[in-house]
Amino acid sequence: MAGFHTSDGTYYDPDLAQEAIDELQSILDDIRTKSMPKAQSLLHITNPAWGNEPVTASFHNPMQASHQQHITDLQAWQKKIENDIANLKAAKNYYTGADQAGAQGLKKKGD
Repeated sequence: MAGFHTSDGTYYDPDLAQEAIDELQSILDDIRTKSMPKAQSLLHITNPAWGNEPVTASFHNPMQASHQQHITDLQAWQKKIENDIANLKAAKNYYTGADQAGAQGLKKKGD
């Protein structure tokens, strides 16, 4: 079956859900393999030898603090995407199972 109509008029399409899962998985893979390693490499930036000068410290210290915040933000985004994928998979399994159960029930009635 291509989809499932619920009693409130909404429609579930497992193919579209899978497209969303695949897209979210691609974003998650990019976070893990590209964004996070780059963000972590920025943690290793240190003040230059003249870093105690007020002008240098005025931009370098906040920049260093922002690197950890960036990692924290990426981790939160990663967790949200993981949860979204899990929810979409659960919905897909639920509705696909309902479709299959409905099809089986119709087959049995026709026997």
